[in-house]
Amino acid sequence: MLARTLVKDPADLHAAQKIHRSYSSGRLSDYPKGRIKAKVAANAEAFNIFAPIDLSTATVGIYKEINELITEYPPLAADAAYAKTVRPVGVDVAAYKAPSSSLASTLQAAIAPAYTAALDELILDSATVVNGWSVVLGVGDITHNPIKRAAFVIDGPGFQVEKEALYYSMGRLDGNALTGSNTYTLTFRRASCLG
Repeated sequence: MLARTLVKDPADLHAAQKIHRSYSSGRLSDYPKGRIKAKVAANAEAFNIFAPIDLSTATVGIYKEINELITEYPPLAADAAYAKTVRPVGVDVAAYKAPSSSLASTLQAAIAPAYTAALDELILDSATVVNGWSVVLGVGDITHNPIKRAAFVIDGPGFQVEKEALYYSMGRLDGNALTGSNTYTLTFRRASCLG
């Protein structure tokens, strides 16, 4: 689980930290005993458990996996309507059957373009460059837009709408690609970003 606590303003920070320290977890069968208190860490190690999703090399078996997930976790009404549109290729059905060889080759051929073109293009088209940094602005509620939702979670879960978080990235500096063989320094000028 990736949990976030929204901080309204600087005066709210102490309350948010108190909420963070109150988090605990444990098996549902042990509730309310057997709870494990949260450990506060000052680094980003926790984010390393979320590996980027790479579907570019996925096989046709992913359609069976999608079908199993839809069966195990029935979608909300708006998503259910979208899921029904893929029934002709055997997804969102009660009993999944392996596609015929001709359909399987068509489905396989559709995976890489959908991942590399549609999803990546959606993110790039949404990005604005500010002083060399790319930032995705204007992100609203993507709950019922499956393509947008998929695009925004490729690099990990928990993408937030603009009013809650902004994500900056930079791949080039002064026209040169950033590389691990160089050392870079980020300097932040003290400024208030809260109005």
